[in-house]
Amino acid sequence: MEIEVIQDLIKMDEETRNKINNAHELKYKLKQAIEQEKKKLTDEAWANVEAQVKSMREEIRTTHEKKQAEAKAMYEKESKRITEMFNANKERWIQMIADYTVGKREQE
Repeated sequence: MEIEVIQDLIKMDEETRNKINNAHELKYKLKQAIEQEKKKLTDEAWANVEAQVKSMREEIRTTHEKKQAEAKAMYEKESKRITEMFNANKERWIQMIADYTVGKREQE
């Protein structure tokens, strides 16, 4: 009878050790699964961030190019207007400066 009790204890001990080992293996596998899922989620999040950054860069580049083209067109328009104004008034302005200068000299 004592031998049976001892054998039962040994059997229970082995079963308990097996359960503990199984629990440790399960814990290890779960940790690995969690780490893999964490890495997957992190990679997905970074991919989304990179896609958003790329999209924003493209939007900014497009806006910048548009504004640059508008500024260039405005510059060319104003440059043409000023050049035309200068060409139309050049002789008159030269004459005004000459008259003013001569008038100043005569006053001296």
